[in-house]
Amino acid sequence: GICNKYQATILRLSNLYGGNQGKGVFAYLIRSYLTDKKLNFNNNGELVRSFLHVNDCAKIIYEVIKNNNASGIYNLKGPDTYSIRELIDVFENRFKVVFEKSFGSQLPWENINLLDDSKLSSIINYQPQWNIIDFLQHEIKGIKND
Repeated sequence: GICNKYQATILRLSNLYGGNQGKGVFAYLIRSYLTDKKLNFNNNGELVRSFLHVNDCAKIIYEVIKNNNASGIYNLKGPDTYSIRELIDVFENRFKVVFEKSFGSQLPWENINLLDDSKLSSIINYQPQWNIIDFLQHEIKGIKND
């Protein structure tokens, strides 16, 4: 083939988030917080995902590229792993709000409870600068200041 399989690097990204997102769970939480305080999900809220801020992702990718010995498959994730229900609880606790929540009966099609990034940690030393709470505070403050 075109690519020597021993020199390939594959980066498996967790769920990314960042500023100016119009869609997704974070945009939905913020929009609801600023308006009607109602959340409706077509699933049971038990879907679990790890999250990584886009700026941290870019910095990690840069560090991997700088590392000439970084061939293989690596998982990239941030410091936060939550189910939808847990994410709502974290939001409610931090921002002192109670949402009116409605969940469907649909089960998650696949939960990723543990995304192991130890292989990545063995080749680069990088601590994510963002976590979900800091991001949400930043976004809400920016909206309220507009």
